[in-house]
Amino acid sequence: MNTSDAAVPRRASSSTTQPPQGEDILLSIHGLSLSIDTARGKLSILHDVSLQLARGESLGIVGESGSGKSMTVNAVLGLLPLGARIDAGAVVFLGKDMGALDEKAKRALRGSRIGTILQDPTASLNPALRIGHQVSEPLRVHGGASVSEAYEAAVDLIERVGIPDAQRRVRQYPHQFSGGMRQRIVGASAISCKPDLLIADEPTTALDVTVQAAYLDLLSGLQAELGAGLLFISHDLGVVSRICDRVAVMYAGRVVETAATRTLFSSARHPYTMGLVSCLPSITEVGQRLTPIPGNPPDPAEGQAGCPFANRCPAAVDRCASEVPALREIAPGHQVACHRADEGLQTQQLWPVTSSITVSDRDDAPERFARTPPTLELSRAKKMFTIKRTLLGTPSVQFCAVDSVNLQVFRGESVSVVGESGSGKTTCIRMALGLEQPTSGVVRFAGKDIARLDRQGRREYRRRVQAVFQDPYTSFNPRMSIARVVAEPLMELGDMSRQDISTRVDQVLAQVGLEPRRVRDCFPHQLSGGQRQRVAIARALSTEPHCLVLDEPVSALDVSIRVQILNLLRDVQQDTGVGILSISHDLGAVKYMSDRVIVMHRGVFVEEGTAEQVYHRPQHEYTQKLLADAAAGHGVLHAGMQ
Repeated sequence: MNTSDAAVPRRASSSTTQPPQGEDILLSIHGLSLSIDTARGKLSILHDVSLQLARGESLGIVGESGSGKSMTVNAVLGLLPLGARIDAGAVVFLGKDMGALDEKAKRALRGSRIGTILQDPTASLNPALRIGHQVSEPLRVHGGASVSEAYEAAVDLIERVGIPDAQRRVRQYPHQFSGGMRQRIVGASAISCKPDLLIADEPTTALDVTVQAAYLDLLSGLQAELGAGLLFISHDLGVVSRICDRVAVMYAGRVVETAATRTLFSSARHPYTMGLVSCLPSITEVGQRLTPIPGNPPDPAEGQAGCPFANRCPAAVDRCASEVPALREIAPGHQVACHRADEGLQTQQLWPVTSSITVSDRDDAPERFARTPPTLELSRAKKMFTIKRTLLGTPSVQFCAVDSVNLQVFRGESVSVVGESGSGKTTCIRMALGLEQPTSGVVRFAGKDIARLDRQGRREYRRRVQAVFQDPYTSFNPRMSIARVVAEPLMELGDMSRQDISTRVDQVLAQVGLEPRRVRDCFPHQLSGGQRQRVAIARALSTEPHCLVLDEPVSALDVSIRVQILNLLRDVQQDTGVGILSISHDLGAVKYMSDRVIVMHRGVFVEEGTAEQVYHRPQHEYTQKLLADAAAGHGVLHAGMQ
């Protein structure tokens, strides 16, 4: 199967989509500038932002963390943080200036005319209330429905978002649903009052490709059914290309480019837009080394004399450092804020591929790695979970999460396990880390059963097998300095002096591209997401491991930061020969990182092979579906940029 031939989604097919005009306008943001008063002084967050959205239209807003995406949405909702103020401009929704409304009027609009879907459905749902109560609440509060009427409507809404057996499921609690189902439930609540505007802020970040594809189809269908406008905020350009009619690119609080989706990705004219797209790993091509965008966005506490992207832009000239470029129309419906937008700049000219991947020749990787014993091994590992017990406490209902799988990771090899939520990926790595005991089978480290290791063996196992988790912020102690966070594993092992530990901390921080003197005394909240993930990798490397276990290490990161982490992991593997076992739903990142790919479905491995074999010659029906769903989400991007 050639996944590059996957059909391009309907929404992105138009290259002539024009901005809405006149009576078509549902939402209009005029010259919005916003600042926040903090202990550091006044932070300028938004600068002269202007956007428009029509009924039935979908507008995507993309950009790095700190670009102003979410603050723009907060201004639309009238939910600005304490200390924030609008310095200029206005937000007009349904002809009403949101800034002129009192809080009661804003709440009425948010509940009935504006539906909101946030990134984390778990945080949006009350764990102590049944689903039916939560989905029906907007109808009772804003629609004037009785309890019984609202409950009946909730059942219908749950059915409409594709959750079967709605009569029974509305009586359940959020924890009894998968992540994809919880996101559907939040969507059901958002559309309950038939809003004119749907706002989706990073709604697919934690979803795997199959659930993501189904959810995007659902969201498009609901939008079309309601005739609502959709404001879609995301750092996932593939998702945006699949669902949005138009795209606005934001950087440092400014809109730097906006156009119809296909136009933007086929004819990007701003160097920043080109840089974002060049960061994306392809699932269909043998990738070369990804090209990151160097540097960091400007500090909002500092004034901007010229173009905010100038210090990172390979096309910058003297004028860029002194004059802020205006957002101007270079073609119908295509606006760019760049002094050199008319000069025909090309992506390959600005962001050239620097070198090919040289970690391994993937075609002969299995034979080469098999010459040495595996560092980490799961042999016929099976894991059963008890769902229900009898009155005497014996299991009466059990669920098989992982069924007799075999997995090996060798030194210097990168192995990835992919599959949809609930397939058993996380259970596999929890067994590999010793956090779950297999019901049957064995987990071996350096040929030894980890359940039978003596004290010295367990010590060596903890030293040589290290983990990096999806969200480093929640895996760090917020009261520890970065130096203490990185040093903690070494201090627990207790076989190094304080001076040696301090030296080792500086070594690994430098190894992951951080300047020790600048970060070692900082606390986790003072670093960016990409910097925290680098610290997590440094912490894992501090003990000189033989195997790294990665749980979704880049899924929550911006594309520009994601490529830095992916390149870093490959460089670390090249330098140290560490083996890598990872799970991820980002198939582009998996292909870029992996020597060997294992596809997991319903607790079993259904396909295994080199990255080239699995991605270009998939044999199992489920693998073909995964790749087709991923290709559909990235078809516009990679077809357009060629």
